[in-house]
Amino acid sequence: MLTSDKVKEKLSTDDIVKLCCHLQGTDPSDCNYDNQGHPIFSTWLCHQGDSEKLYYYPETKLFHCYTCGKSPDLFELLQGTLDTDFKGALDYVVKFFNLRELGFEEAENSELTDDWDIFQKIQDYANI
Repeated sequence: MLTSDKVKEKLSTDDIVKLCCHLQGTDPSDCNYDNQGHPIFSTWLCHQGDSEKLYYYPETKLFHCYTCGKSPDLFELLQGTLDTDFKGALDYVVKFFNLRELGFEEAENSELTDDWDIFQKIQDYANI
């Protein structure tokens, strides 16, 4: 079964650089890094800014934007960048890296729907 955790495990820092550079229209060889080797991207990916203050931390597999203060994971970042939902972001990464060929498949809509059912039950309970 495809999960975001499995996809994040599979992706290297170089993969993240390749994807983010593709999205911001730059070549991966032009990517900047901080003194500790963390890649730095344009804040355009986070909030359509124009500075290079979006850092990726492979240790936690999280980004951090030093402009707005957000620390999204890859899929949260892509949801905003691509204006899509979680499933759309996950499918984008799977397609971009051809992970289906490695045994990954697209997420099932029914499994994601089951998660939303739990939230609906909580909301219904709160309204009692």
